[in-house]
Amino acid sequence: MGELRRCGADASTGSPRVSFALLQLLGSTPESTAELARFARMMKIHCYVVLSMPPAEQEITRTMQHEIQTFFTTFPQPLKDCCLSTAVIESTYANKPNVKESLMVKLKSGDKFPFDMVQGIDQVTPDPDVQAELRQRIAHFTKAVEDYYLHMFELSKICIAALAVALDTDKKHLFHLLEQRPIPTLPLESRTCSSSSSLRMYRYLNRPDAEVEPCPDHNDLGIFTLIP
Repeated sequence: MGELRRCGADASTGSPRVSFALLQLLGSTPESTAELARFARMMKIHCYVVLSMPPAEQEITRTMQHEIQTFFTTFPQPLKDCCLSTAVIESTYANKPNVKESLMVKLKSGDKFPFDMVQGIDQVTPDPDVQAELRQRIAHFTKAVEDYYLHMFELSKICIAALAVALDTDKKHLFHLLEQRPIPTLPLESRTCSSSSSLRMYRYLNRPDAEVEPCPDHNDLGIFTLIP
């Protein structure tokens, strides 16, 4: 993120805003071809682009932001503490008091998110009715995260394919760079998820008494970052 702050737009280079609707056409129209070229140029100049998303895409993000906010602000702490890695999911919950909360999820295999939060229910309450309600909330949040993870992965594949077309290179070369642990049964372009793609959710508290900066200058991991 620190790198992005140093690569801002100015009047001479133009706005880094790019139409996602034109990008996903992958050069099948003259307008899309021109937008792809601008996409590659803006990435080279600014190190980032701002994607103009259709209203439906914006609504998906707003819905997920609500789900994440609900998780961070209303889920009992014992449940959040149980967001740990399993055989098929890499999951990390962290809480830095007065600084931030975060939840990172990354699939190891398959396309489901079996969070282990249910094992923390007994620590919250012995009431069976409340436990049943908590199970429903866990199932709802898990499904929301699962759907959003897969949706964002599809968007990332479109962005990479668009960049490949703009650079006149085979998209398979760029797709290959996404994989840290290749799954040989399916090519990445046909897969519903990537073993190296992670979804990171944050709640920055921005308290004046925080011991550290919630989001200091840093370089993101991986090839690129999609920030809703």
